[in-house]
Amino acid sequence: MMPTPPTTLSFSAFDASESVANLHLALDSSGLVQQINDLKNESWRGKPFEVSLCGDYEILRKFLGLQGASATYPCTHCLVHKNDLNKDITSTPRTIDQIVSDFEKVESQGFKSSAKRENNSISHKPFFNIPINKVCPPALHISLGIWQKFFTLLERDLQELGEAIADDLAEKESSSSSSSSVTCEAFDTYVQSIKQIKQGIRVKRDNADNLRSEALDIEFEMMSQSLLAPQEPDMEQMKEVEELHRRASNLEKEADLLRSKYSLEEFQNPLLTKLDVTLKEFKVRRQAYFGRTFCGNHVDKCLKPENYTRLLESVVEETRKLDSDMEDRASIIQMKYLVLFEHFSKCHRHYSHARPVTTQDIDTLERGIKDLMDHFLKKFPNVRITPKMHLLWKHVPCFMKETMHGLGRYGEQGGEQQHKIFNELTRRLQGIQRGQKEPELQLLLSVMEEHIIITHPDIHVNFMEE
Repeated sequence: MMPTPPTTLSFSAFDASESVANLHLALDSSGLVQQINDLKNESWRGKPFEVSLCGDYEILRKFLGLQGASATYPCTHCLVHKNDLNKDITSTPRTIDQIVSDFEKVESQGFKSSAKRENNSISHKPFFNIPINKVCPPALHISLGIWQKFFTLLERDLQELGEAIADDLAEKESSSSSSSSVTCEAFDTYVQSIKQIKQGIRVKRDNADNLRSEALDIEFEMMSQSLLAPQEPDMEQMKEVEELHRRASNLEKEADLLRSKYSLEEFQNPLLTKLDVTLKEFKVRRQAYFGRTFCGNHVDKCLKPENYTRLLESVVEETRKLDSDMEDRASIIQMKYLVLFEHFSKCHRHYSHARPVTTQDIDTLERGIKDLMDHFLKKFPNVRITPKMHLLWKHVPCFMKETMHGLGRYGEQGGEQQHKIFNELTRRLQGIQRGQKEPELQLLLSVMEEHIIITHPDIHVNFMEE
């Protein structure tokens, strides 16, 4: 069945985190892995099953036996080196047979870190014998990750513009008491020192952002699990997130030391405040307790041309009010991101759906992706391309050529929607009297039974007839 509501049929659920160990308990010990692998040779009413693999980046790389997003070879679909993500090159595709072979080498060497690195960043045996060309790139999380990345870059540019405006306004206030020659010399010295300091800051913050991005992927997954079933946070995942944030915080502290003498606090920056106010105008409120991230509906709203145009116009308007001399600089930022958002919006519309596509549709998408990446590499030459951007660049069109559908037909949106569906069923059923023995398990079983009745074709027909 397609992984889109209401045709998504959930046949297994367990109340635990999705660590590799728990996945083995849930899938291997129950025999589900073998059953899923056998589906390729089965049929239903004379029609063969089409078996594909979907999920967010985190679950896909666990299913395939890969290390994390910061690994030497972070891509789920090819063997691109992390240092080559910004290059327009075609890397060797991954295959299930090669992953199994790499795992055997890692196992024979005692699972050493060096062995994992040398064997294409494989850390454990893949769960399923599903070809890589049947692994759907995670459309929802690609859009979320890329939009979050672009918005963070916009915030960074506006932070620098806010600091420049503050410097300019301070200079204007003191100009009447200083000679022009001394003032110019002092200002030039200040500007040159700022350039050197900011270069060091960018390097540290880029590294910190990469660590935060990896932590946010895990936090997003924890948030999704909490929507499915309220539970205590998994300590193993919490420790992993805390370690990533600790390392990122150390880098940010080092950056803060460099900028401490001229720093403008983000909450004091009127341009960043204006961004949040404008987002709220089209009903986008970032997740306050999950790294101020966006959700899928937010991205759809933000990528509407009228909304991202209004968002960038508000920055220029606010700059004009603060310091008209800085309006041209604000306009440059506006145009840089207007083109970026326009290209990404077109790409998003072409892959984030479940409709059949034509060769012409895919050609249009490939041109759109090329325009997006050309603009990004030109305007952000020192910013590292993330694995999700790489998936869009190199693998989304290939998968659509394989299936001749948008990613929504095979992607993770249906699975993510199950969180909402299960949450609604849980609220509806939790008032029913339960036995005292394992009430949470009984509630979960009732939710699964209700879900089966709603979604399974044969059971639903028989139930309705009764």
